[in-house]
Amino acid sequence: MIPVAMAGRAMLRRAIVASVFGIALAGAAAAQSGTGLPGGQQRLDVLLDNISTVPHRNWPKAAEAFIQAASEAEMADVVAVAIPALGDPREEQRYYALVGLGAAAMASVANGEALAAEAAALVDSLSDDDPWVREAAVAALAAIQPGPPEWTVADIAALVDDPVRRVAVAAMRTLERVAVGDDDAAGIHAMLDAGDGAERSRAIKVLSRHYRTQGNYREAEWTMIDGLDDPDRGVRWQAATALGDLDDANWSFALWRLDAVRRNPKEDTAVRRAASTAMNNILDRRPARSALAGPASVRTKAGPGPVRLRSRSGPVRIRD
Repeated sequence: MIPVAMAGRAMLRRAIVASVFGIALAGAAAAQSGTGLPGGQQRLDVLLDNISTVPHRNWPKAAEAFIQAASEAEMADVVAVAIPALGDPREEQRYYALVGLGAAAMASVANGEALAAEAAALVDSLSDDDPWVREAAVAALAAIQPGPPEWTVADIAALVDDPVRRVAVAAMRTLERVAVGDDDAAGIHAMLDAGDGAERSRAIKVLSRHYRTQGNYREAEWTMIDGLDDPDRGVRWQAATALGDLDDANWSFALWRLDAVRRNPKEDTAVRRAASTAMNNILDRRPARSALAGPASVRTKAGPGPVRLRSRSGPVRIRD
């Protein structure tokens, strides 16, 4: 593991990884891409090495100095210093090399696109023995623009079952940006029966995107409908929202279930609103049913009376 001498270091590491996912490190927002730095690669190399060699009391400042320099440097210079450091026997060198790559990629779209050429080296770091390094590797892949290459998805999905929860969460967050394959979806499905609510919610989001990409709307619909019964309200909200995003759902049954959620007085208000929005989204995408003699209606399990689906004049909005 990366040596830790002060309690604040764990917090700093978390903040740095978070910055790669979009929460900027202090000062990084003011950085301008492509300005170059005196000494270029040499300065970056010294700053990275300082993280392992400076006295413990100066360690946090050394780490921040390297990341700040990486976010301001030419991407080619960062790559030239950081990629070789991924083979360093010191965990902190491998970790901060990856964080530096991610910070540089977040500095501009062009840098993020350039990082795609180093994806193979990042994927190799996904199997590192140190969980901090694995997490940083996933974060660096997430920083690639417009997203991680499709061939990296299987390796990222393998970390969904990582024994260290923060690594698994980082993998799920990265998978939200790319389409997964059928083999990878099986592992993500397992997340629906384990983990906390946040993990199940991410699994719902990833699977919804996967099935839409594959055109497997029936499997997507049943996965989302099952999510409406999850004990966590965040998962139920995500499931309802995902149902409304499906282009070709089994609309009648989906509407029954969504209407049951909408009518349930014990349900969370945000979930009920998500169900109403999803119903309207489904209705807006259905073709006009002019062949019907009158307005179509379905009954739900919760609450008396029909829900008017569509009249001759067009869709009828569902009120919250």
